[in-house]
Amino acid sequence: MLRLFIPLLLLVSLCPGTGCRNKTISLPEEQASPYFPMKLGSYIIYQVDSISFNSNTQQSDTSHWQLKVLADSVWTDAAGQTAVQFLLSKRNSDTTTFTDWKYSYGNTTSYGVEYVEDNLRFIKLYDPVQLHQSWSGNSHINATGNLSYLSGWSYSYSDVFSKANYNGNTYDSTLTVTELDDENAIRLNKVVERYAKHLGLIYREDDYLSCNTCGGDFTHPESGTIVRKTILQYH
Repeated sequence: MLRLFIPLLLLVSLCPGTGCRNKTISLPEEQASPYFPMKLGSYIIYQVDSISFNSNTQQSDTSHWQLKVLADSVWTDAAGQTAVQFLLSKRNSDTTTFTDWKYSYGNTTSYGVEYVEDNLRFIKLYDPVQLHQSWSGNSHINATGNLSYLSGWSYSYSDVFSKANYNGNTYDSTLTVTELDDENAIRLNKVVERYAKHLGLIYREDDYLSCNTCGGDFTHPESGTIVRKTILQYH
C-alpha cells in the first residue's frame, strides 16, 4: 500500500585529514498505523465519565459507564476498502454484563488511519507522524445542519512518542492528537485523543464549556459538558 514519506534528514559533518565533507543520512519515518493496530479479536474496555453543567440550577450531574470496543471482523466498506469492523458494547459497571450497542469500523489508507462511527468518516491519524503535523480530520464529513459543529476542525499531533500512565499502567510510546482547540474568555471547545503504539486509543476528552463570568478559567463552568474516556483494560 502506498505511503507518503517526507524524509527526515540528519546532516553529519565528516572531517578526515585536511578537509571536510558533508554526508546526508536519511532516518526512517514513523507511520501512524501501529498506533491503531485493529488486530482481530483484540478489545479495549474504557471507563466513561460524563459531567453536565446546568446554568439554570447552577448544579452538575455526573454519569459513569463502561465501553468495550472489540475488533470483530473484516469486511469491505461502501468505498470498496478493506476495513475492520468493531463491536461496541456498554455496561453500567464492572459488576454488570455488556450489552451490544452498535458497530463502527476502521481502515488504513495511503495517508493514515480512518475511523467511521455513526456513518461519519474521520481521519484519525495522519502519515508521517511528526510533532505539529496538522490535517483536516473531518474533511470527509458534510458538516452542515446538525453537523455544522464539526466544520473547520484542524487535527494536529500536539505530543509524540511520549510515555503515558492511566490507571496504573504505563504506555511507552503514545501520540496525542488535538482535534479541536477553540477557546476564548467565555467558551472552551476542546477535543483531545491519545493513542498507544500497538494498542490504539487509550484516552479521549471532549470539553464543551461556557462561562460568562469566569474570565477564561473553566474550572467551574456555568454550562456545558465534559466527557472523558479512559482505558481500563485490554486484550
